[in-house]
Amino acid sequence: MSFALLPSVKPVIMLVMRQSEIRNDLNQRIADQYTVHVVPSLPPLTLIRKVCASLPNVLVLELSYGGPMVARVVATLKETCPSTRIILYSSNSQEEDAPVIEEGVYYYAAGVSGDELSQVVRAALRSREESQS
Repeated sequence: MSFALLPSVKPVIMLVMRQSEIRNDLNQRIADQYTVHVVPSLPPLTLIRKVCASLPNVLVLELSYGGPMVARVVATLKETCPSTRIILYSSNSQEEDAPVIEEGVYYYAAGVSGDELSQVVRAALRSREESQS
């Protein structure tokens, strides 16, 4: 039996972002290499359930919930979906983002372009693969 005929499974990237310009730019840059799920901003519990149900390789989460709520979402995701690499995106760096970063996200991307964010996604995938081998 030859396994060469089996389709290769693309890594799954989930984008939870309100900023449509950067979201669309990132999606265009990575959609041909990865399976991309664009998810609207959801209530925190719904988001956690959706992420845990789909287990994306990488989650790009825009800091749209604000301070403590995002920190709780990230802490819960780290506990329930530990293999998912979490990248936090913010259009600009803010001091109140610090508690979220301290939860142990893979990367905090503040004010970056779609190109830079796509490079971070690729680095997160490499990091995930290395940790699982």
